[in-house]
Amino acid sequence: MSSDVAEALRNVRKLLPTQGPLEFFVHHNTFHELEALSFKDALYKGELAYEGATLKSITEYQKCLTTGQISEGTLKQKINDFLKESGTFDSDQLEFAYKIFLEPPDSNFIEFALCGELQPLKSYTRSKTKFFARAMENQYRINIDEIISPLLFRFFSSYFDQGVSYWKMPQREVGLLESFKYYYGQSSFLSNKWERELSRLIKKTAQAGPLSIISFCLEALKLDHECYESYLFELCFRYKGWGGLILSFEKHPEWNKKPDIVADFESFTAVLLLAECAYLKSLSPKKQFELDKLVPLQVQIPLFSDAFLASANISICQKENREKYKPVVEILTDFNRSFIWHQAYEENFYQEFLSLFQKNLETTARKPECPPQLQVLCCLDDREESFRRYIEEQGEGVETFGVAGHFGLDIRYKGIFSGHFRSLCPDIVKPTKYITEELLNGESIKRLYGLWADFLWLQTLGSKTLVRGLFFQFLTGVTAIFSLSLSIISPYSASQVRKYFKQKMDNNLRTRLVYEGSRDIDIGLHEMVMYGSNVLKTVGLERFAPVVVILGHGSHSLNNPHESAYNCGACGGGRGAPNARLMSEILNRKDVRQNLKKLGYYIPDNTVFVGGYHNTCSDEVLMFDTPEREDVKVAVSMIRKAAQRDALERCRKYEDVPLTIDSKQAYQHCLGRSNDYMQPRPEYNHATNALCIVGPRWMSRDLFLDRRAFLTSYEPSQDNDKADTLRAILSAVGPVCSGINLEYYFSYMDNKVYGCGSKLPHNVTSLVGVMNGYQSDLLLGLSSQMVEIHDPYRLMLLVVCEKHKVEALLEEMESLKILVKNNWIHLSVFDPKNQNLYRYIKSGLCKQDFTDHPTFEYPSQLASFFGRREACRLGIVRK
Repeated sequence: MSSDVAEALRNVRKLLPTQGPLEFFVHHNTFHELEALSFKDALYKGELAYEGATLKSITEYQKCLTTGQISEGTLKQKINDFLKESGTFDSDQLEFAYKIFLEPPDSNFIEFALCGELQPLKSYTRSKTKFFARAMENQYRINIDEIISPLLFRFFSSYFDQGVSYWKMPQREVGLLESFKYYYGQSSFLSNKWERELSRLIKKTAQAGPLSIISFCLEALKLDHECYESYLFELCFRYKGWGGLILSFEKHPEWNKKPDIVADFESFTAVLLLAECAYLKSLSPKKQFELDKLVPLQVQIPLFSDAFLASANISICQKENREKYKPVVEILTDFNRSFIWHQAYEENFYQEFLSLFQKNLETTARKPECPPQLQVLCCLDDREESFRRYIEEQGEGVETFGVAGHFGLDIRYKGIFSGHFRSLCPDIVKPTKYITEELLNGESIKRLYGLWADFLWLQTLGSKTLVRGLFFQFLTGVTAIFSLSLSIISPYSASQVRKYFKQKMDNNLRTRLVYEGSRDIDIGLHEMVMYGSNVLKTVGLERFAPVVVILGHGSHSLNNPHESAYNCGACGGGRGAPNARLMSEILNRKDVRQNLKKLGYYIPDNTVFVGGYHNTCSDEVLMFDTPEREDVKVAVSMIRKAAQRDALERCRKYEDVPLTIDSKQAYQHCLGRSNDYMQPRPEYNHATNALCIVGPRWMSRDLFLDRRAFLTSYEPSQDNDKADTLRAILSAVGPVCSGINLEYYFSYMDNKVYGCGSKLPHNVTSLVGVMNGYQSDLLLGLSSQMVEIHDPYRLMLLVVCEKHKVEALLEEMESLKILVKNNWIHLSVFDPKNQNLYRYIKSGLCKQDFTDHPTFEYPSQLASFFGRREACRLGIVRK
């Protein structure tokens, strides 16, 4: 029995979605555990398991045909490909199939001629085993979750609390299950029938562990062994938010800031089973008897609606036509039609991009060998694509490079006002280096900040008690009115007031990063040289400008519980400012530069590296440790000017912003927007991401990509025969960018199931997640405000490298191979040696040519989007 339960739980773990706490929101493929399947099969299985849509409606795709997002030729080609894979079909059947696609879903032509009479075509259905919750709903119209969930949600919120409650939960350290037994093992005369039954069950299993309790409850519910996995998944999925949090805590124990909290998935399942089993046992004998007859219940779920004939011009009553077209009708089910529509929808966009890339190379040569004047290293983030365009347009000698935003530094960081260390590296990396920020002067200012923080903390604690709550209400109520009113009436003015006082406070505040001798694990000279050479080799930086700026990025906004989702994915949901500052310090060291010379990197003595931070929400740019040099001041001015232009491009997406504003007004609006308490859309984050280019920047520098592309710099000519640099890049780019792309895809397709719905009714609970209103399960995924303008294309990864090297890497890198082979992402390769473009189709890279495909041109960057809110066509900017 226990072995069956353990095996069932292992499989449930694989299918249950996971998500870390709010501070460590890391983007990932919602269907991560289904990646071993092809994308199409995973969608099918996911719809069955999670009961959520995975494709747009056919009506939406048909609209795309009228707007030009899908071309008639592309759709016919995808239909033809599908029919060929399914069997042998002739041109008449292809034309007939195309007419089916044009027919609206509510068409009257839903009948098929059988035996000389018009009869409805047999509906395709699928069965899914449903258990007690569905049976209770069907038989008695009783929702079990509405009865037992309030108790469970209160308990989970209290147990996993990270600092909201005033009093610490007693008996938390004994574990989730034992704590549950402690609180609900006793009943009172006020307890209802099921709570008394719960107390009785707990006493009966007082000495049992999680697996034993699960086995006991399953046996008590009289379920067959083959139903264990299905039932346990259904039960846990009903509480997938808390279950996903527990799984993430198990995988990343460092995310749990309270050492007395024990995250254990088996205990979580045992608690759920105790609650449900107790309720079912509390039913009357008659209801229990009737329920036993219904469980497990085979529910017929409509898989596809009736397939239909779509042409009134074809006589379907003739026997030969019935026999000829019947196979077409039978295979073009709703799901298959939707998937074909989606393939055409994506293919139209991919062809537009690839033709643009090819044609641009015909007229764009590598930039003249003029000395670089300014070089900027940014994160590969898609939000930096437009920002980089505006930096580059300020001169031929201005270059930008894209690299993972942690800059190869796998560190834990603690600022002077931080309470604990935070990892600033990708989720898959376990950092070993500890970096601290040390105050050089201004101890009095730090003490003042400390006193202010203590006062705010006392106010927070006092608000939860009667006497102190009244005291602080009278003490701070009047002043809070003015501050809050200003923030609501004019968020920009409020931000300027805060900025003014902060500058006054911080004017003489100086800090430094401590990365030597601060811990037992330090960064030695050899490691500094390795870190420095890795980032230079990754981006292909050989010539150095007098000023090289390294920009980390993050996002700051008020009243936004998912703020970490807007930060740097390469920093695990943190802000990349410390990484940029540390890398700049390392590359400015003389001993590091001397050792880099031995590796072929000759950094001139007059070259200075400057660390900075780009706030992608407000488009503010902050610089660290800037030397008093005129060229540095000019460089900073150019970058900030680019940020204002970037703000203007972003503002066109906001419905509440006039299209007639200029870049200065747009910058002020974005600054105010980031400080607006009532703003549900501080920025759109990765919305519209669809592309990832790994290659030299000069090949894409003249392209307008509408903030859709992750841009990673890579020089294939500087890589070795085994393409080790490319391997390192793809090992990060593959999972990170595909994870972002697929989370946006699924959150868009069904925001209620795979996302968290509108953020307007969200409340933070236990500092680990959000719930709807005051009581619900933890909500997973992205809010509707983050995905409403998204176009759900799967990621197109374009790699500039010799074809045979990419093929070799695909065979070696299993995780990337799975994503490509199973069509979770699309792979294209541009071979710089033979100038050919290849696409991965079915099982290999096949030569493609899109030079005959029409492309769009723009006279300038601003002309690309000025005066319109909808997505722009990708194009070439002819300056």
